Amino acid sequence: MPKLCDVAAKHELSEWTIELRLRQNPSLKRRRDTHQQGMEQRRNRRALESAFASNPDMKISNFSATNKKEYRWLMLYDREWLVHHLAACGKGRAATRVRIERGGASGEDDHAESLLRSSVQAWLNGPVPFRITKRRLLQLLPVKSEWKLSSGAYPKTNRALNDLAETATQYQLRIGRRLASLAAGGDAETAKSLASAVIAQFSHRSDIVARFMDPLLTQTKTAAKQASHSALEGHEAGEEAIQI
Repeated sequence: MPKLCDVAAKHELSEWTIELRLRQNPSLKRRRDTHQQGMEQRRNRRALESAFASNPDMKISNFSATNKKEYRWLMLYDREWLVHHLAACGKGRAATRVRIERGGASGEDDHAESLLRSSVQAWLNGPVPFRITKRRLLQLLPVKSEWKLSSGAYPKTNRALNDLAETATQYQLRIGRRLASLAAGGDAETAKSLASAVIAQFSHRSDIVARFMDPLLTQTKTAAKQASHSALEGHEAGEEAIQI
């Protein structure tokens, strides 16, 4: 992949303009980030392999002291490979120490998992219904997080993604349960608003509307009439009390 400066020179554009267009196209930006991370991975792996090839007796502490940037990157984003490589080189004790040593990725993983779960909770309680997809969840995470997930650096976040992402059927069932709960609880106006939004989403799927949404709309309308009737009775009772 060409460098950003080469692309800018070829098309007679500034590097900032190219970067701005990349940010406006998430799929291209993800491809660029993935490519850059792959290059960084190969560079750091080669640094370690070359160091141990030229000096087989070198300790991992010596490598980390002279190659701080490379060692930190491998610890954060490529630890499994580092452990396996050290073990293959006959450095079993070093591999064990690297495996159990705490790295910065652990705190980042906790933060990313918490961000996903809190955001989903806010979405579930929000007024506008939508399906929670893995793509939507990934957009919440910082830049380059997708590559870290694929490399295994974020195990908790990976689990959260799989737990929270919905299939189309799961989304329909979730909305159905919420509508039924709102209607049964007498919150008719909120139920009507939610039902209208969902019907608009599925307007191109008459099978879903007929099979899934129409019964809920009927239930919602019934609850609305009951709520209105109860309110009218309460008003009449209040009027009578005033007259007494």
